[in-house]
Amino acid sequence: MPGLLPEYQITKISFHKQPNSISATYRPMYRIAEILLAIRYCGKRSTMPVIKLQLVSWISHDSSATSVIDKLNKKQLIFQYMHIDTSINLAVDYAIGSNLLEITSTGKLKMTALGNSFIERIQEENIMNSFVEKLITINQQIKDLSNDQI
Repeated sequence: MPGLLPEYQITKISFHKQPNSISATYRPMYRIAEILLAIRYCGKRSTMPVIKLQLVSWISHDSSATSVIDKLNKKQLIFQYMHIDTSINLAVDYAIGSNLLEITSTGKLKMTALGNSFIERIQEENIMNSFVEKLITINQQIKDLSNDQI
């Protein structure tokens, strides 16, 4: 039998499952909790556009992003990139499928009653308190930004 990749003299490819843990920041339930907390603390009336959710996520995970927000607030920023996190989009899909979020007629994400009770449970058990404090700070930085500025 000729080799699968003759130039490398490889005749067989096999895979072995290795025990690797997934970072908590990439686990869907952790991301869903972050999303719901972000909507609660940085959204208006428990709603938020997806692009603003991406912005809040980016700021909360990248300390250099706060300088971008300062420039946006001062209208000094001409062009800048924003990191779009695909794990946020995946977690949004799971949250919608789990009836924790819904999409409004204007296209914004809105927490459902089940989403609110999920957040209340997180807060009762004092989970993610440092993240909540970070969100409160982020909300102070971005509260005056319009969707056009993001």
